[in-house]
Amino acid sequence: MSYESFKNKETWLINVWGYVDEIANVWIENETPNGASFIDITPEYCRDAFEMLTDDMYNRLGDTGILKDFIDDSISSVDWREIHEHVKDIVRDAKD
Repeated sequence: MSYESFKNKETWLINVWGYVDEIANVWIENETPNGASFIDITPEYCRDAFEMLTDDMYNRLGDTGILKDFIDDSISSVDWREIHEHVKDIVRDAKD
């Protein structure tokens, strides 16, 4: 099955739900004024930004439960390197 050039469904879903753009926007709004370049964007930054953006929803699930386990398992399958390449492209395009 194809996921529009994304490695797997979990990575594709980050894009489908608009989080690739949101992560890029977080970078543009918070890092660019400090002189950071799109080259400085890392996979870890993308994962941290995603977690920050979804923290409230995730915490509403409580401390235990199958849904949180499913979410944690899915997030561990996301290819954050692929996400970071897409985020870098968006940031680069925004600077042009």
